[in-house]
Amino acid sequence: MAEKITHNNISLDKAFQIIEYLSLSNIPLSVSEISQKLNFNRATTNNLLGTMLSHKYVTKDRYGKYSISSKFFEIGCAYHNNNPLVQAFVQQNFFETHNYNCAFGLSIPVYPQKGILLCVQNHMDNFDDIPLVGNSLPLYASGAGKLILAYSSEEYRDLFFSTHELLPLTPQTITDRDTLERELVLAKTQGYAQDNCEVRPNLCCVSAPVFNAEQALAAAVSITGSKDFILSNESKLIKDITSCAQLITYRIGGQTP
Repeated sequence: MAEKITHNNISLDKAFQIIEYLSLSNIPLSVSEISQKLNFNRATTNNLLGTMLSHKYVTKDRYGKYSISSKFFEIGCAYHNNNPLVQAFVQQNFFETHNYNCAFGLSIPVYPQKGILLCVQNHMDNFDDIPLVGNSLPLYASGAGKLILAYSSEEYRDLFFSTHELLPLTPQTITDRDTLERELVLAKTQGYAQDNCEVRPNLCCVSAPVFNAEQALAAAVSITGSKDFILSNESKLIKDITSCAQLITYRIGGQTP
C-alpha cells in the first residue's frame, strides 16, 4: 500500500486560524490580542497579518487593529454563483409552480460538523421568519440538520453528540439523544426530515436530501413555513420537496443510494 501523503504547511495553518478568529469578532483586533488568543508567537502573527494585508485579505485601522476584508465576501459570492447546487436549485423556479406562503431553502454540510443555509427563496409574509443565507443550522433540531446527521457515519454522530449539547431552543426541541437517533433512522428510511417547531416556535419545515455522484449527502432542500401552513399541507409538501431534491440530484449528476 502506498504511504499516505499529508500536507502540513505550518504558516498556512496559522494564517487560516487567524482568519477564522477574525471572522468571529465583531470588533477589530490587535496583533497582541490575536497572538495571545491563538497562542502564536507575536512576530509570526505580525508577519502573517502583514502578508494578508498586502493581499487585501484583512484591513488595518488607524489604531493598528485588524479585521477581515470584503475580499472574503467576493470569494463567497463567487463560490455561491458558480456552485452547481445553487444553479440547479435556482433552475427549479419553485414559486412559479407553487403559490405557497413559505421559504424554499438549500442547505449544505460544512466542516466541522455544521450546516449552513446556502440559498433561499422567500415568499413568507412575516419578515421576522425569513431565514438568512449563511446562517448556521442546529443539526439536532432543523430538518436539513437532521438529514446531515442521518446520512453521516456513526463516528461523525458520536463525535457530534460528545461535543454538542442538545439545548432546548423551543419547548419542542428534542434534547434526548436516543429519541433523536430514532428520528434520524426514520428520516433516512422515509427520505425526508421534519422540524416541528424545534428551532423557532410556530415555524415548521420539511427537508429532503440531495446526493452527489458518490451517493453521499451533498445538500438538503427545505420548505419552511408557519405551523398551520405546513401541517395542513403536509402530504403535498413532502411530495413537492422530495421531487425537488430528486431533480436537483439528477441535475448535478448525483445518484440516490
